[in-house]
Amino acid sequence: MADNPAMVSMGILALFAALWSVPGAVRARRLGLPRLAMIGWIAIAVIVVMAVIMIVVGLFG
Repeated sequence: MADNPAMVSMGILALFAALWSVPGAVRARRLGLPRLAMIGWIAIAVIVVMAVIMIVVGLFG
């Protein structure tokens, strides 16, 4: 049983947000904007790490 189900659900929503952001980073690379694409991939990585932390804390307290 989840210790904090709201935090788990927010973590899952954050993972969906990261997944939703992937086409923007890919499109920036295709448009010839490598710096913007790199910023996009770094932002996606930060979102994924924070979402995993939220899910783990929500599950185990």
